Amino acid sequence: MGDARVDATTADDEVSGLFLDLRDITGDVATSFIVNREAASRNFVSFYRVTDTDGGIDTTGDGVGDLLPGDAGYADAAIEARLDDLALTTPNRIQSVFDLTLPGGDLYAPLLIADGTPDGFDPGRIFFAFPAANPNGFENIRFRDGVIEFEDIAGGGDQDFNDIVLQVATTV
Repeated sequence: MGDARVDATTADDEVSGLFLDLRDITGDVATSFIVNREAASRNFVSFYRVTDTDGGIDTTGDGVGDLLPGDAGYADAAIEARLDDLALTTPNRIQSVFDLTLPGGDLYAPLLIADGTPDGFDPGRIFFAFPAANPNGFENIRFRDGVIEFEDIAGGGDQDFNDIVLQVATTV
């Protein structure tokens, strides 16, 4: 057993990624997500498995990040690596709570699909915690005051970061 945590990692005083870090945990992790939405877009939030804090995605099954943020095919690989049972959506101006069990042992990064789903998304409207993976390279997900905040418009949008606000609590 270990401790689960939601982390913002820093490099050179800049946030380089946001993670649900379950690497030190064996077995299942009871996880509660509190989701608030203040946006016209019907947004979909989930987490996907990454190999490291650089956002690498293992596409060959060898545990090494084959695709990095900004690489061609990254969005599709992230959709493939996402936690299938984790679909965090809520109506506008409504708070929803999702209590789920997640598998321990891995590192997960958040993604947001604006006005879409994993089955049909516009590549220009899927956003990651890694600006290099986002359309126009802007920051669309940030960690502040203990919550993950999402901006759902490409190019930085209105920078209110309240389109989806997500709180995460875990219990091992």
